[in-house]
Amino acid sequence: MICKTIEIIVLLQFLMFQLGHFQYFELYDHKDPPRSKYPFLVSLRKLDYLEMHNCSGSLVSFSWVLTSAHCVKPFANNPEKLYMIAGKPNSSEEQIIRSETIYYHNQFNEESFFNDIALVSTVRPFERNPSVNIINLPKFTLHIEIRTKCKYMEVLGFETHEFYYTKPRRVVLRSLMFNYNHSVMSEADCARNREFKVMKNTFCGTAKNMTACLADTGGPAICEGLVYGITYYGCPWDESPSYFTRVDRYLIFIERILGWEAPFSEEKRNLESGEQCPRTTILSLVLTCVLILVFNKQ
Repeated sequence: MICKTIEIIVLLQFLMFQLGHFQYFELYDHKDPPRSKYPFLVSLRKLDYLEMHNCSGSLVSFSWVLTSAHCVKPFANNPEKLYMIAGKPNSSEEQIIRSETIYYHNQFNEESFFNDIALVSTVRPFERNPSVNIINLPKFTLHIEIRTKCKYMEVLGFETHEFYYTKPRRVVLRSLMFNYNHSVMSEADCARNREFKVMKNTFCGTAKNMTACLADTGGPAICEGLVYGITYYGCPWDESPSYFTRVDRYLIFIERILGWEAPFSEEKRNLESGEQCPRTTILSLVLTCVLILVFNKQ
């Protein structure tokens, strides 16, 4: 019954989308927003340089971080050297947890950034608090240009605001959160803006006086409160757009790794049993068999 209910809800949501009945997610354009506003944003850092931000990521489950493949592939054979930091810095809400397993797309191309998507599991789950929480993914794949659904997206990450020394000859970069309102471009306009080849399963966008940059790759591009993109290219000294991997085109890849933990819908997460539908079905069959045996003995 639960499975049928979920299928009906998803079907209705799909029909509503086709009819254009979704509201646009409210966007903001200011620096250093409170962590409690974006509790799912994670900073990826190297073990040897925990003070220095490396890449961004999104907490899509309390044990899984969604990010770019180019950010984590160098750690694939040594995941213990990659750490993830979430929560309000220098407070009891901040959590620093080591990665356990790294999964990047098996057809990821380092030169073109094709299939630049990865998932990283943690050795223990993050604990929910006011500045640590998860974000949902799209519920289904869109077979249209992303701009048709999302004219604007909120792009999140970290950027360096200060430089200071902690010991001789060692510079520490202090990273603060940022969020920029990106206007999503059509595929045709995106292709005309740069010689950089625009591939399928990607999109691009521009923000006034700013684009995502090197240390900001891996961060989310959000529309209607869902992660629709992962930043993989863009720099402020270059007038070209920022480029993003389309998350909705990789839902099968994500679900194969996360299984039931995949946060495709609020309905799944709010099931009272918290179990997968197949497990519920199996449990029902077992109980039915037990009842049959009891009645047969009587």
